[in-house]
Amino acid sequence: MIFFYLVALLLVGVLHRVLPSRHWLWIIVPAYFLYIPLFTGVNLNETGLNIREWKRGTRDFIVASLLIFPPYAIGFRYFYIYVLGIPFAPGFRENLATLILSEFFYVALPEEFFYRGYVQGVLRKEKDRVYFEVAGCRFTRAIFFTSLLFALGHFVIDFNPARFSVFFPSLIFGCLKERNNDLVAPILFHASSNILMKWLMG
Repeated sequence: MIFFYLVALLLVGVLHRVLPSRHWLWIIVPAYFLYIPLFTGVNLNETGLNIREWKRGTRDFIVASLLIFPPYAIGFRYFYIYVLGIPFAPGFRENLATLILSEFFYVALPEEFFYRGYVQGVLRKEKDRVYFEVAGCRFTRAIFFTSLLFALGHFVIDFNPARFSVFFPSLIFGCLKERNNDLVAPILFHASSNILMKWLMG
């Protein structure tokens, strides 16, 4: 698992700099994230890629969104205006339909399948430890370390320390996956989080 993760870091870090167009990056990296778990012979049911549980996954996504998105948006607006002194002007800079499709199929689906389905699944097989539990979500060692790897994978894109901030939403993605061993909720929440951020930043 570590070998395939290091290759993923290499792909993201190097291809981002050497490819003449980022369009190729959007093809190669998601394809790698989707292919490698299958190449290793992982059981798809263990990854959580099971649409039979889509109702519970959708329910968990809706509940998590209602609890997290409104206060986050309010806090973001306050931080922009009163801390940074920047005018708050939310909106989308790109076509909304294109944004939704790209965030779901090029970002959330492959990343959640690789990190939550594959990496977190492998780490769960080791002696896992529950740090604490909130609303039925068990925050385990596997979720913690997967989130660290997830943050590092974003950092190597441009070596911007701010990218480590994805560690925190990654904890929620991992928690949502563990509730029902299902990827529906984390995929929906991941994509929606990215779309919300792009709207907030205008």
